[in-house]
Amino acid sequence: MAKITLKPWLFKRGHKINNGRIPWNKDKKGLQVAWNKGKKEAPPRTNEYYRNYYLNNKNIYTKARLKHRFGLSMKEYENMFLSQGGVCKICKKLPIRKNRNILQIDHCHKTNKVRGLLCYKCNAALGFIDDQVDTLKNMIKYLQL
Repeated sequence: MAKITLKPWLFKRGHKINNGRIPWNKDKKGLQVAWNKGKKEAPPRTNEYYRNYYLNNKNIYTKARLKHRFGLSMKEYENMFLSQGGVCKICKKLPIRKNRNILQIDHCHKTNKVRGLLCYKCNAALGFIDDQVDTLKNMIKYLQL
């Protein structure tokens, strides 16, 4: 067997190296899967498994999404929710949308600063006008006709 020059990525991925040589399987023409011998195979994971896992651990995903996208913790979200009285900051209505009674986080897309919690309709309306005040003023004039 010829000696193979070792690449740094081989060590990062946990490949077992014997005397500076990589085990080679001529039948598969690739790295031999020697490090998996004797280990049990992992049970097959289906879409149903992941769906059930998500449904049972929604709070973990919600916390991670809040922290990653907006830099908010669950406690900060709850404090904002309570300070607004559990209603939308614009229309002052309770959030009702297909079994999802939550307020959405409104933020500035340029600075990523959180402005408040809005219902779906108000958040969508701001999104459609691209947060432009002039467009909103024109919409108000149109409604007053």
